Amino acid sequence: DLLPPSSEVRLARLLGRLETETGIKVRVVCPPRGVQEDRERWKEYYRPLSKAFGTDESSLVIVVDQPDPRRTERSIEPKQIELLRIVPGVKLKEKFQY
Repeated sequence: DLLPPSSEVRLARLLGRLETETGIKVRVVCPPRGVQEDRERWKEYYRPLSKAFGTDESSLVIVVDQPDPRRTERSIEPKQIELLRIVPGVKLKEKFQY
């Protein structure tokens, strides 16, 4: 629920067009807070999504993290606040290597 429905529709159209024009599958995932921090929870969450999305080694997955209101710049323990991560598939990396 990070985006309003109209933005979700627009993003879906844009990603569909990108896939049609380039052949690259781009998927955007917004997992619940804390899921990425635990490897097993991430596997349990992402595995069914990956199958439903049809991702493979030539896909590009953009993981958008929901901001945690408890993490701020003034936290006692400085910790990187990661809001966006791009995960290219192995074949996609090979295709665009220099």
